[in-house]
Amino acid sequence: MIITAYSRDSIENANYRLLKEASVDHILISITSQEPVNLKYAKACPYCKDILVKIFDDVDNKWLKIYKEKIITDFRIFSENDTKELLDFVEKRIVNISSIIVNCDYGVSRSQAVAASLSKILNDKDDEYFRKYYPNRLVYSKILHEYYINEDKYPNMDEYHNKNCVRL
Repeated sequence: MIITAYSRDSIENANYRLLKEASVDHILISITSQEPVNLKYAKACPYCKDILVKIFDDVDNKWLKIYKEKIITDFRIFSENDTKELLDFVEKRIVNISSIIVNCDYGVSRSQAVAASLSKILNDKDDEYFRKYYPNRLVYSKILHEYYINEDKYPNMDEYHNKNCVRL
């Protein structure tokens, strides 16, 4: 499974259709902390099979420890419900797609965390996302925790993983 992360600008402009991952059947997970992104190019792409929009701030574990009271009242934190919705979205569509495109405002933290965690689940590797970027550890750990605690809820993802990952 090809899983890539991009910035908001990459998804909002006409070059969306030129992305390698957009030239095959795919889903888009769009993350923002502001108003929803302009998804007209993704919606017009015949290979885009579905879109999930999530709105939450780029709050990481480190921020939670330092600013706990302020963060809880002033920011939208990636929640358990967000995690379940995201995994359910992928689970229901995994059998009909070849790639997953994830975007957030800058393409550095939240989208990389979602891409890394999905790659770990589906492809059994996530190192490429940590080499150049800074995946949000809160998002990354919540997704992996939900998946590995409730693997039986995600049989399509498990089947994909078993078919496509080489076991030593």
